[in-house]
Amino acid sequence: PSGLHFRRTAGKVLGVDPDAILIGNGSDDLLTILTRTFVPEGGVIASPTPSYILYRSLAEIQGAGFRTVPFDEDWSLPDPWPIPDADLTFLPNPNSPSGTVIAGSAIERLADSLKNPLVLDEAYVDFAPKNGLRFASEKVIVTRSLSKSYCLAGIRFGYAVADPALVSELN
Repeated sequence: PSGLHFRRTAGKVLGVDPDAILIGNGSDDLLTILTRTFVPEGGVIASPTPSYILYRSLAEIQGAGFRTVPFDEDWSLPDPWPIPDADLTFLPNPNSPSGTVIAGSAIERLADSLKNPLVLDEAYVDFAPKNGLRFASEKVIVTRSLSKSYCLAGIRFGYAVADPALVSELN
């Protein structure tokens, strides 16, 4: 259940500490775990819009509010981010459904402006020119899925990368 072999192999491939990797039954499971960990009943989840509809469902299941922030006309993030105190902020990158990519500098600005964790949802990252693993920390949690580019949707396998101490607590 700890996925030790996967975490060791993925750690080598990704260049991260295997203890920084959390596995789950698909990335949706990880998004659920993160929501239950960081968002209290009555809390707030934020996300740009339009984006992955599961974020709203997770807020409803948790009894939390869901606040959206429209992308700018060029699909960039508004600066400053208008909801810095959300309990959890989801940022799909690349975004679904638009396929647009947020620049690393904008991700860094967003993470720095938030009081609580940012989930960088990289379900479609293998179709993008860059990824956000360098931002994985105690404040930024990068989630990924093997169901898209690896065509493994049937096995429901995903993983997250974050600070090893945070991953230990999530486990």
